[in-house]
Amino acid sequence: MSLNVNKILKQAGCSRVSKSAVVKLQELCQELLAKISVEACNNARIFGRKTVKQQDIEEAWNRVVLKQ
Repeated sequence: MSLNVNKILKQAGCSRVSKSAVVKLQELCQELLAKISVEACNNARIFGRKTVKQQDIEEAWNRVVLKQ
């Protein structure tokens, strides 16, 4: 799956978006997703699983993004 960052920015109300802004947001999104993925994988391992479940992603989101 790839994110259409330009489309997301336009839906957010941005009438014009530079290519460098799109690239930067893509980079930041990848960085955030990587951090969430690491947390989710660690959570699955803690519970003795190889499979990452939706709950692992939600808990990782809470820790990384919401700082809970």
